[in-house]
Amino acid sequence: MQPLAQQIVAGIRDAAGQDAVDQLPSGLRALATMPELTSSDMDYIIGEILVMQKAIFCDLMPMHQAYVDGGLPALQEMADAGVFGPEIIDACRDIASGEPVATSPPASLPASPPVMRCFCTANSSPSSASGGTLCAPTAATSARP
Repeated sequence: MQPLAQQIVAGIRDAAGQDAVDQLPSGLRALATMPELTSSDMDYIIGEILVMQKAIFCDLMPMHQAYVDGGLPALQEMADAGVFGPEIIDACRDIASGEPVATSPPASLPASPPVMRCFCTANSSPSSASGGTLCAPTAATSARP
């Protein structure tokens, strides 16, 4: 992975200069400049990816369950409560319509998009009998790195 990161950074530097390289994700730049990537480093990276994957699941699962149980009105209720912003409910409506939609991102994205913050633990388990869920979302705002 490191040689590929080095090639990407070098290619961008050659084509567009250091200012363009400075706009690349910090992780890519770090990977390209690390003296050596060890198996312990890879274990850490994989662990971080798994944590992010779990966070994505925790963000999406309550929305999925709300849609299954109550359709768009349930998602609208979540949006009205501030769990996520209008961009998300608009996207949900677009998907539910079954009509083709634009695939390009909006020209201007908010600097700090609203997201659902999920507090999951390795020991938590769903309790369908009590109606509990694996993840308990709360409204939050996440700053971009």
